[in-house]
Amino acid sequence: MLHKTIFLLSVTIAALSGAASARAAEVDPRPSANAISVAPTVAAAPASGLCGSTVLIVRHAEKPDEGVGLTPAGEARAAAYARYFQSFPFKGAMLHVDTLVAAADTGHSERPRLTLAPLSQATAIPVQQPSASEDVGGLANWLRAGSAKRTILVSWHHSKIGRLVGALGADPRQFLFLGRWPPSVYNWVVVLHFDADGNFVPSSSGLVKEDGTLAS
Repeated sequence: MLHKTIFLLSVTIAALSGAASARAAEVDPRPSANAISVAPTVAAAPASGLCGSTVLIVRHAEKPDEGVGLTPAGEARAAAYARYFQSFPFKGAMLHVDTLVAAADTGHSERPRLTLAPLSQATAIPVQQPSASEDVGGLANWLRAGSAKRTILVSWHHSKIGRLVGALGADPRQFLFLGRWPPSVYNWVVVLHFDADGNFVPSSSGLVKEDGTLAS
């Protein structure tokens, strides 16, 4: 009798265990009830602001010994830019500036903005000043975050232009001796071209003298 009772009890436990296993194997059809939520790995989208764009970089026009403005020669250069950069020839192409950028004004200099002011007035393109002269990385990020396929004219302080070129992914030594803009030079234009993926293209870039010839 005892053996029969034990046998029946074993059968009952086995049946209960099988039912529990069957319930555990059941899957709730609602996705959120069973799945562990894992965010998919998505590569960061490349910034588009330099894709198919060309960046022209100039030093601000001539400065006086004192004050935040330009000399008469600097004012004349700025006035000439109103014509010169509306249709800028480079390596067989005609570039048309559609974005104007200058270093932020300070108590020591407003020259980068003043250099572009006549061109801004002639074209109704506003001069944007997103960052201080020292913050070349901030400017590079700001340009990358903007629209693609632009022709951007940047007016900056000469001592920071080499670093700005580097922040945009180019080697400043390709254009400037030892990567530095000479303190006595005002008439150069650094031209940086970027392909459809936003990569710098050395062969489509260069250093131009303002008479229209490639600088040696």
